[in-house]
Amino acid sequence: MSSAGSAQILRTELATRITGYPSSQGSSPSQLVAWLRDQHLKEAERLRQSRDREHKFALRTSQRRGAAWFVIALMALLAMLGLGLLGVDTRVGSW
Repeated sequence: MSSAGSAQILRTELATRITGYPSSQGSSPSQLVAWLRDQHLKEAERLRQSRDREHKFALRTSQRRGAAWFVIALMALLAMLGLGLLGVDTRVGSW
């Protein structure tokens, strides 16, 4: 199979599978490559934004989990302090 035949098969596959792929009749090979590169850059940006959103979500989830543990520990500390104060005799001269 010749290189030109392989290129035609590839262009046909891309044209049938990718919406908006420019026609090989009206576009030069360099224009087709530029279009593919543009699509690649758009997809890379979309993936980067998706990764950033996932990272921010994981960070928020981690911060919420940490805040929940902090609140639990603070409540336990206050409960212990309250229980400790219940046993203290506050009457003057009671020794």
